[in-house]
Amino acid sequence: MDKCPKVTAVVRTYNRCELMKKAVRSVQNQDYPNLEIIILDDCSQDETKKVATGLESEDSRIRYIRHNKNSGTGAGFNTGIENANGKYIAFLDDDDLWFPHKTKVQVEKLELLGDEFGMVTGWVSYFDLESGNILEKVFKPTVHDPPYKVILLDSISCIGPPSVVMLRLSSVKEFGLFREDMPRGCCHEYYRRFLKKNKVTSVNMICTNYAEHTNRITSFSSNADFNKALVSHKIKVESIEEDLKEYSSEYSRQLGIIGDLACLSGDTSEGRRYFFKALEVNPINLKVCAAILFSLFGVRVYRSIRAQYYNN
Repeated sequence: MDKCPKVTAVVRTYNRCELMKKAVRSVQNQDYPNLEIIILDDCSQDETKKVATGLESEDSRIRYIRHNKNSGTGAGFNTGIENANGKYIAFLDDDDLWFPHKTKVQVEKLELLGDEFGMVTGWVSYFDLESGNILEKVFKPTVHDPPYKVILLDSISCIGPPSVVMLRLSSVKEFGLFREDMPRGCCHEYYRRFLKKNKVTSVNMICTNYAEHTNRITSFSSNADFNKALVSHKIKVESIEEDLKEYSSEYSRQLGIIGDLACLSGDTSEGRRYFFKALEVNPINLKVCAAILFSLFGVRVYRSIRAQYYNN
């Protein structure tokens, strides 16, 4: 067991230089002495380069790396992995923050366990980015051993957002990199595959403060956002489809999500095709039955009725 193994912290950022600076400060303020900090800039067009190089000049632990073109979430994770020198690696989105003890307690947890444990997660608090107010909710991961069945059925409640996770770098390099063809959701797709071969543990304390706002990559504000989600969800389901077939209700639910996203992105015919696939798997999926009916009235009506239906 290493006394103080190096940890690589990768702060991924794009066009949010002021938020990035706060995120980096939360890494610099960790109660852990052996850190390297990578600021990974996905070709920002604002003042990110200026701010990041300024931080780099102040702190020898910081390296600034900039993509030559905007390459997306998966490429950001992979560039961080390819440039990491630590025994462990952790990622931080530029709008989230780490609590000072995060790195220390997660390293201690992994150091106590064998190499079969490739991941540690923790609790997450939430704050409103616009007001700065702390929200009255805390996420607590539902980690089980073995974890694969749980994460197969619900990766988010099992693991949490990427800003709370720490990975054993040797496990990552042995397993492989993140997918770069997914516009969103590549981290949870990766976790599903990673935890088929590696174990996960958790620390029972709040490690990360997660920002809630309307400008996250996971927000929906346009047809383009729904299309990105549709492409990503198709890839996710395809990557675990053979395993999903063992759980008919979940397999049906996932096919229904694809149908729903297709309708929301404007293609109700494609949506109904997936809804009918979902019913073939699970004929008593009542939400899918309702969605088929809604979709017959067109995209605008589908969106309107769906919003009322799911909010009640």
